[in-house]
Amino acid sequence: MGRRKGLTGSSLSYTTVRNEALKSGQPFVDPSFPADASSIYVRGQGSQVQWRRPSELCSQPRLFADSIASSSVCHSRPANAWFITVCTVLIHDQELLAKVFPDAKKQEWRAGKKHPGVFRFCFWLLGSWIEVLVDDHLPVVEGTLYGCRSQAASEFWAPLLEKAYAKFLGCYELLEACSLSDALVDMTGAAAEHLELAVGGYARDPALQEQLFSKMLTLLDNSCQAVVVCCAISLTRYLVPLVVCREPGFRCDGRSRCLSTCKRRGRNSSFAAIRRERPEALCHGLTSSRQCPAALRASNGHTRSDGPHSDPAPV
Repeated sequence: MGRRKGLTGSSLSYTTVRNEALKSGQPFVDPSFPADASSIYVRGQGSQVQWRRPSELCSQPRLFADSIASSSVCHSRPANAWFITVCTVLIHDQELLAKVFPDAKKQEWRAGKKHPGVFRFCFWLLGSWIEVLVDDHLPVVEGTLYGCRSQAASEFWAPLLEKAYAKFLGCYELLEACSLSDALVDMTGAAAEHLELAVGGYARDPALQEQLFSKMLTLLDNSCQAVVVCCAISLTRYLVPLVVCREPGFRCDGRSRCLSTCKRRGRNSSFAAIRRERPEALCHGLTSSRQCPAALRASNGHTRSDGPHSDPAPV
């Protein structure tokens, strides 16, 4: 799909780059993914983006401001909102996060110590995990990070991951051509199955809904498999028979009421990562008379829902 220009021409390991930067006292500068327009756009022209290191954006940068599980990520570019779901999957799967972001704690900023300015990520390509190194220059527009950012201003693991994945693809612009399933394959090494619910008739056929739920239940209950299930709701096409529920125990009795939970100004989609973690965290197959519980973790980032079941509403 992308140019993958940043994956060629450099055989330096993370340890070598880190040690050289610490020895010289100068933070790493990545020549294969430079801080200029060529790393933003395919044609490499016309960019008002500036580049700043985290130490220039806050006094005490951190990879994770608090615990990993409490991290919250948002995105300024609607076309790349799928990346928030990827971050949510990683946050709540420590084993998977360790594969994509190995030895994260060792890469952390330390108070009173110089940071080498290099970060190491790994992505799945042609049957193996490959190492992708990036410096910590991040794109900024009018003082705000260009794409992904954490709710905590001092937290930078997500924008660094996004930069590494942009390098993996070729540039930031190619993130807009990517999809949730593409990214999950690259960050899990697994095969992806994409199911179009609107085309398949699931929205109106209770039998198909039951088949889908049974399949999800089998996958998520199989302790021998590591399974990630995600869903997207598109109001521009058709309402799929799953509702994103931000609170455990949420129930909805009818499809028309659930429409209002997904609408927001300026965006017509909402994403969620489904994991079986707590039996009381529920999502429901939508018919007026049937409810099929499965664990679901919402990942709206900074978006908020409207309607009677919005975030502030009691459950």
